[in-house]
Amino acid sequence: MQFLQSLLFLFFFICPRQIKKIMENLILVQKEELQTLIIDSVNTCLKYYKLPTSTPQPDSYITRQEAADILHITLPTLLTYTLDGKVKGYRIGRRVLYKKNEVEQAITAIAINKRGGAR
Repeated sequence: MQFLQSLLFLFFFICPRQIKKIMENLILVQKEELQTLIIDSVNTCLKYYKLPTSTPQPDSYITRQEAADILHITLPTLLTYTLDGKVKGYRIGRRVLYKKNEVEQAITAIAINKRGGAR
């Protein structure tokens, strides 16, 4: 019973429309029906509010052209940035690839260092 009260209290703040629906039918339902109603309400709330998931994504590698497109630079400029250490490249076989998250982080680093100070 304590768990049910806690659950209802939680949903009162998260999804008031669904709680109102539960409260209207609470007295007239059996235990199984109440469980089904709560499960449906939780699923509806989760679909409605789209809670963010915090699963870490593995590093994805991108090609030189994709990295240059993200940075809005040419391939020769990307080579210069790689040689200067502004962007780190990874040689895999005969190809040079870049980690997407490192390229995105380099956008800020390049923008700050380009003119010698923060914008």
